[in-house]
Amino acid sequence: SRPAPTVGVVFANSDLPAGIPLSELDLTIRQLSSGQGMVVEADLPAVGEWLLAEPIAKNEPLVPSQLRAPERTDHPDLLALSVDPAHAVLGRLSAGDLVDIYVTWDADNATERLAEAVHVVEARTDDDGFGDAEVQMLLAVDGDLAELLTGAVHTGALDIVKRAQ
Repeated sequence: SRPAPTVGVVFANSDLPAGIPLSELDLTIRQLSSGQGMVVEADLPAVGEWLLAEPIAKNEPLVPSQLRAPERTDHPDLLALSVDPAHAVLGRLSAGDLVDIYVTWDADNATERLAEAVHVVEARTDDDGFGDAEVQMLLAVDGDLAELLTGAVHTGALDIVKRAQ
């Protein structure tokens, strides 16, 4: 005689423009049997300052792919990096992490920090079972940082340090 369990899912309560933090938008919560693939009410405290990346119409549910972390505002471009797990905290990186990036230059074996507090948009460890696993990352960058990192990949060895949050 008990009703089926439900979860609060976030919906647009009116037509919503892009580029506005979720905390400032007209949202409503609707109870559904599943929140799979949608932004659920429990996620709101963690993503309240994230931006809506594209406009959505009234009565549409929010989905994670429509959201952008605030860090992506200042660093709107994406750069892909692949690094050996031994040089990227054993692959223990997740979307939303902040990392510092160091390079040891091939020419003189000198090490320097190239970037700090770089936002990880996506991360995964690609292990095909042949012992050649790599940590693959998408990083939020601007043009200057993209240029620095691209040069470093070809003329040095990178190390990724995960920042405490």
